[in-house]
Amino acid sequence: MTSARTVLARVYRNETVRLACALAALALISAQSGLTRRLDCLLYDTALRLWSSAPPADIVIVAVDEQSLKQLGRWPWSRHVHATLIERLSHFGVKAIGFDVMFAEPSDETDADQHLARAIAANGKVVLPVFPDRREAAGVLDETLPIAPLTKAAAKLGHVDAELDVDAIARSVYLKAGLASPVWPTFALALVEVTDPGLWQNLPGQQHTGATAPAATHWVRDHRLLLDFRGPPGRFHRLSYVDVLHDDYLAASLIGKYVLIGVTAAGLGEMLATPVSGEAQPMTGVEFNANVLENLRSNRWIIPLPNPLYSILLVLLALLPVGFYARCRPVLAFTIAIALSLLIVAGSLLAVHGLRWW
Repeated sequence: MTSARTVLARVYRNETVRLACALAALALISAQSGLTRRLDCLLYDTALRLWSSAPPADIVIVAVDEQSLKQLGRWPWSRHVHATLIERLSHFGVKAIGFDVMFAEPSDETDADQHLARAIAANGKVVLPVFPDRREAAGVLDETLPIAPLTKAAAKLGHVDAELDVDAIARSVYLKAGLASPVWPTFALALVEVTDPGLWQNLPGQQHTGATAPAATHWVRDHRLLLDFRGPPGRFHRLSYVDVLHDDYLAASLIGKYVLIGVTAAGLGEMLATPVSGEAQPMTGVEFNANVLENLRSNRWIIPLPNPLYSILLVLLALLPVGFYARCRPVLAFTIAIALSLLIVAGSLLAVHGLRWW
């Protein structure tokens, strides 16, 4: 009888060891190959949708919306109009202006570009966008900048490149990017640098560690941050472009605030799917930049665990059932495994909001 029990115990031990090795190997393969990536993304999106907060009072979007199009006419508008808006915002003392509209070609109107350049230079805190563009004829990647007078007049240029994950959802931003070298700050970071030049000497985020120097035609990104979206699209305070242009009371309400100007009318501007874009409600590019600005100003973003630590944690979680596999009845073991799975999910969700870890 004792001999039979000893043999049976050895069998159980061997089975436990084999199970532990199999689970550990499966966990490592999943971590290194990205098999868990879609599940991770699903949990990440769920975590962000569960909590929201009021928008910051000092970040306002001035929207090129349907109402403005009806009153000011078809897009694009005269650059005299944009210059007039900047002059009004300067008069009312806004903190900084992020003009998320690309002026890549000269205007046909007399003195329009010069008028806009003078308004931008006089304000002294206007950020204009840069983005990567592929030239169709040659198939070569290039940088699109504002025309020379506006580039010279702007306080800074910021890139508006957004990385999309494998499921075409934007969850992160690169604080630096550029052709061959990451020289441009992201649009929101450029705004912060305009108002607080010494604040971001050491940039956070995952750094690019390429072994070889990138080619001159490669768009290079660096300092990746996972964004903490604090609510669904439409959360930020938004004013219509035409109302700010004509209403002194509304323009005066922008004193001391960050003003992001961009297109929100359907079919005109960039639209991005984000973790909080539920019910087929994409986010405009200008609001995406507002979220990045909020993250930077509040020092609140999500920190992903380094890959080695992530792999170790995944292996430990996979090995949890092994401890009770040989000691519990099948029904109890299954119940414990379900409970542990729910505990892991709940712990992941709480880690996002309590510790801002992923």
